[in-house]
Amino acid sequence: MEFEDPDEVPQWLRTAGIGIAKIQLSAGLRIPRVNREALASLRPFAESTYSHQVVERRGVGADPVMKIRHRRSTMPAMRQEQAPKKREWRVHFHVPLFLDRLGPFENTRPFLTRLLQLQFECAPTAHLEIETYTWGVLPEEYREMSVVDAVTREMQWVIGSLAQ
Repeated sequence: MEFEDPDEVPQWLRTAGIGIAKIQLSAGLRIPRVNREALASLRPFAESTYSHQVVERRGVGADPVMKIRHRRSTMPAMRQEQAPKKREWRVHFHVPLFLDRLGPFENTRPFLTRLLQLQFECAPTAHLEIETYTWGVLPEEYREMSVVDAVTREMQWVIGSLAQ
């Protein structure tokens, strides 16, 4: 979500003397190019159960410059004509780990994939937890399977990622 480097985060914590009790495994939406079409495609994800924070980065390799928090049933929106040409959003909306894409959107799974490689290499924690509580608020087209099947696929994806 925050555009962190997965290789640096565990090291920051170690340097600060902070142990990692557990890692919660989840992926959010990644919108690599924010434009009118992307904002329109985001509408099915608008729901009021959870707060879906958004972190924006402007420009390639730039630091995140803006965090948008909202609690209503609409996703945040900005006027495209007021925005810089290159913007990327990370939306805190838990999406299935086993899906590469959700319509026009990517997910933040590459960060998680690298974090799982680090878990395999140096085991920063003994406790991994897969977050699945938002399954019921996914747009209908992404929850066509049962919750049991979806959780099973999540677990299989994590185990497969650890084994690679």
